[in-house]
Amino acid sequence: HSAIKPLSNIQVCSLSILLSRAIFLEGDGLVATSDGPRCDDLEIAALNTRPRPAASALILALAVGVVWCHQNSHITTMPRDGIDKQVYAIWQVIHGDPSSPGPLFRSHFFLNDTVKHKELVAPPGAIDVTLQFNEGHWKSKRKEKDVAQIDPNVLDVPVTRDFNPSAFHFGKMKDDEVLLRFDHSWWFLRGDDDVYVKSIEPDGDEASPHAVAINVSPLAVGHSLILPWLAESRPQLLEFHALSVAVRFMAECSNRDSRILFNSLGGFSSVNHLHFHLVNMSGISPDKRTPIERAALIGPAWTNRKRPGATLHFIDTSVEAGWGCGAYVIQVPVDAPIDTITTAVEDVVAALYIASIPFHLLIATSKKIYVIPRQNQAVQERTAGLRQAAFEVVGVQVCLGPHQWENTTWAEFTDRLRTTVSLKPSQLAVIPPRAGWTTPGAKNILLETSSLQLAVALAVGAVIIGVLRYRQ
Repeated sequence: HSAIKPLSNIQVCSLSILLSRAIFLEGDGLVATSDGPRCDDLEIAALNTRPRPAASALILALAVGVVWCHQNSHITTMPRDGIDKQVYAIWQVIHGDPSSPGPLFRSHFFLNDTVKHKELVAPPGAIDVTLQFNEGHWKSKRKEKDVAQIDPNVLDVPVTRDFNPSAFHFGKMKDDEVLLRFDHSWWFLRGDDDVYVKSIEPDGDEASPHAVAINVSPLAVGHSLILPWLAESRPQLLEFHALSVAVRFMAECSNRDSRILFNSLGGFSSVNHLHFHLVNMSGISPDKRTPIERAALIGPAWTNRKRPGATLHFIDTSVEAGWGCGAYVIQVPVDAPIDTITTAVEDVVAALYIASIPFHLLIATSKKIYVIPRQNQAVQERTAGLRQAAFEVVGVQVCLGPHQWENTTWAEFTDRLRTTVSLKPSQLAVIPPRAGWTTPGAKNILLETSSLQLAVALAVGAVIIGVLRYRQ
């Protein structure tokens, strides 16, 4: 597009015909066969060629089509990178460097300077985890008061709450903290000269309902917040449309290191305003994945007849080689529509909300999502030790101070996950069936159970009818 935009329509038409002739040619040296073109003498073929009669109309159609696209193009600049790389590039400029840190951040994330990482080496066969320490993060992070902190008699933090306009929410952040606005068809970057359009011309940056903003206390390079319908003040409640925004955003990412995380209320979400976390694992994890992604999948695949193509697996939580916290891994084929995985995940999330179970979400790709149910955050708040939200539960433990940085071990991290975060196997097992998922064996059992119940119901009905007739 950049090459042909300055050309006139006549020039574009001529160029199109020349290119088309190069494709649809037949001559003494270049012959079209069922196996494709065969060139005996390329130089002679280039000079002694004539358009095939059957291709003449197609050549003309191609030329007219290119001219029409050239005349009606609304694309100002095509993005060369994914939406995540655009975000990271702007983030780097605003964040600054150690000699000139950006003023919008409460704490900064300078790898190998103010931020330190180390691997907690696991026993043979188990999964290593990453330890992170950034003292400035915990000294300056703004927090919303939580129910468990203001009322000691409340055992658990509710997983749903109404939006509170008087508490901190992202509508109160500075305008300069917004990096990008987007919807499903285009995105608008900061600056009047940086408009990137995918399919339609935007009316302005306010036309989009969604935004990406900096996390003022970042846990990774480029750590940002995805804020669906920012102006609508929605609570931190994950439903189909909100999840669809995040999955579609991930589908637009081009960096394999990018991940999207979600904390529910009761799972250490510090702000009751709908948001996701966009993080870049580069420089944090050795293989640029979250450690939980290294956990093996176990058992047969669960399926859902209402969600064809989608599968659900449990991850291995065995002491010897598994992860410390149970999770469901939902996957769909690479050619499946976005809605396939969105609805499949939303079914499980809805079942968790009904059961008042907090959870985390890890969107590894737009085709693979981890749903991680957990015990309520109050369990950890009542005891001394590590605090574990989504970033920690997937394997990057952020330390609260120098003592944790120097003394935390792999065994302590894993034990904390198993005892204060992970649900019991029996609790994990009941959620998928409630969401419509079955294993092949479970499906047969359900059919047999339904047949038995029908037979019993018919027998009881026959008895009742017999009694009534006897009385008459």
